[in-house]
Amino acid sequence: MNFIYGSTSSYIEIYSKNLEYKIRQGMNSIENINTFFELIQRTNMTFSQNSEKCLQDYYFKNSIINYCQYCYGNFDCSKNIQMQNQYGKDFRKLSNILTTTIAFQNELNIYFTSISSDCYFSTCPGSNFTNFVPSSRKWFQNHLDQINSSQFVISEPYVNFLGGVYISGTTSIYDQNKSVIGIGAIDLNFSQFYQFNYEDIDLLVIDNQGRILISSYYYKTQTKDVLSLQNESIFGFNQTDVNQIISQNQTQENCLLNIPNTICIINKNTNELWYIRSKNITDEYIILLKFNSQAYSNYISLLKNMIEEMFQSLIGHLIIGIVFTTFISLCIHLISFLLLQKPIDRLINSFNKYLLWGKQINFNLFCDGSQDQLDRLSDAFLRLINQSKSNQRNKQNTIKQYLQESQYPINYYVNSKIMNTKNRTSLESFENQIQKQKLVQQFFDLYRQQICKIEN
Repeated sequence: MNFIYGSTSSYIEIYSKNLEYKIRQGMNSIENINTFFELIQRTNMTFSQNSEKCLQDYYFKNSIINYCQYCYGNFDCSKNIQMQNQYGKDFRKLSNILTTTIAFQNELNIYFTSISSDCYFSTCPGSNFTNFVPSSRKWFQNHLDQINSSQFVISEPYVNFLGGVYISGTTSIYDQNKSVIGIGAIDLNFSQFYQFNYEDIDLLVIDNQGRILISSYYYKTQTKDVLSLQNESIFGFNQTDVNQIISQNQTQENCLLNIPNTICIINKNTNELWYIRSKNITDEYIILLKFNSQAYSNYISLLKNMIEEMFQSLIGHLIIGIVFTTFISLCIHLISFLLLQKPIDRLINSFNKYLLWGKQINFNLFCDGSQDQLDRLSDAFLRLINQSKSNQRNKQNTIKQYLQESQYPINYYVNSKIMNTKNRTSLESFENQIQKQKLVQQFFDLYRQQICKIEN
């Protein structure tokens, strides 16, 4: 079952990296709020245009201006807070700075508020917040409850008044005396993440108490409450099942398929066996991927269909390739035959007549009057053959002439062009000496004959 294990691991890994990135990006963004506010208090910063009070003024509703700036409003928080706001101008400058950095916020929902009776609240995009009271929101109250325990506070999951399950990360905004005067916050809207759901496989994100943060169930039912996985009437799992999932007590009990790192739990409503794999994103959030036995069957069927389609596609491409190659070969053969047959026939006829007559090829005799490129190529080839034959005969005639002009053996070498001047002079001197010896010998022969006659 390694392919099931590998496939589900890929789903979980991709989803967890995306979620981790969003959480980390949000924490870094709200940390910058304090940096900006410290800069405002240290410098006399001014802006050519200030943010508008478009959270309360009705004439700005549905205007494009709501989407290109951090709108603000002053809301009555006196029921919860008595402290007066002394930093209204500085907070407005903070709205201006955040407006200039909208392009770098990557769809992050950042907002902030003062902790005062007249709450200065600013967010982007703007909307009609007329009845909005920041101090009554859970993220506000949760931060005040934990303001001294942590630099960053993560709120409990809640359903936003605009809809969707959210968690808020908050941090304190300090003045120059390190006193808390406001809250910077960022919302993580879980409804923006892909809602992964099929009949045989489902992906959920829960916290360490079993509350569901991401599920397609919210999209289907449009509920206004945060649901828990241990709600047996809806999801078919009880508290014991959820504790086993959170503790990742992996057991193969009830499992029909042996899949590593998998928990097998029976849905109490449908009596159907579900395989559950989990991964911790942080200490508080867990990704769950649950699938049933039908997912295995569907996966096998899908794999078989893919293999069959690949095989049929391969066979089809092979047949097309063979047909195409055969067609191209026939075309090349036909073109070669039509283009080269004529000059080849002319060359064959020329050689046959040459062999028959034993004479030099006269290429003009075989010209039919056309002078295309192939005709000129053929004529050039015939001229080359004639020139080669002519050169061979001229060489033979030259050698014959040299032999006729020479008297073999001595005169041939003397008169031969291959002899140099020195060798030729030596041979002539040698012939003169032989001639002298012959004359001397003839003289002595005549002298002896005369002596003999006198004696007699």
